[in-house]
Amino acid sequence: MEGIQPTNREFIYKIKNYIKESNSDTRLSNRAIWFNIYSAAKLLIDRDMNARKLFKQTNIFQTICVEMKEISKNLCSCIDIDTPCKIYRSVDKLPKIFESVFGPIIYSVLSIDGSKEIKFTTSFQANKKTKIKDNKNYYSFIEDGYLYATSEFDYVIVKGLFEENIDKYKCDYKEDENNNSECNNWLDEKLFIPERLLEGVEGLILQKLGLFKQIPFPQNNNKDSNN
Repeated sequence: MEGIQPTNREFIYKIKNYIKESNSDTRLSNRAIWFNIYSAAKLLIDRDMNARKLFKQTNIFQTICVEMKEISKNLCSCIDIDTPCKIYRSVDKLPKIFESVFGPIIYSVLSIDGSKEIKFTTSFQANKKTKIKDNKNYYSFIEDGYLYATSEFDYVIVKGLFEENIDKYKCDYKEDENNNSECNNWLDEKLFIPERLLEGVEGLILQKLGLFKQIPFPQNNNKDSNN
């Protein structure tokens, strides 16, 4: 049975407690510890991507619905597709997606009914492959935070590894008068790191910050510039 995914705040405080930095005069800010968490997670996720393990763990990916609209090719300098003079782009930028050394981690892009796969690739590959004679595949890619598709889709389903809260992008999302998701504190969002990697992330952070803790900080009243 899977555990309950901690929030960013809970995981940061867990690290702070491990290295005894939970008091008010801590030398490590939440952002500083988060930087170490992110760096350790990137190392392990890149390793899993390189070993082709990550995409076998389908339970770590989240699904969002993305509204698309038709735009002129001229609005995207990355497009050089011969056929239609139009291309389709997401109405809004996607929520932040974790990027490995191989690019944004997207598991799949599908039509809203799931019947058509819109192969996720780069703008270069999309340009190249759409020019192949009799190629009837659909392609998608991300530029400047927006999702692009080479064919008409009003909505698509994107499954990926997202770093931030995706509630307002969920297919069954309903906004009410009390919902103010744009003002959510990043500390209270669910941790994006796959559960199976949490122990490894902790180990890397404690190893690094353990060394940091052993370095004495100079006292304010120390006037000897050589110390």
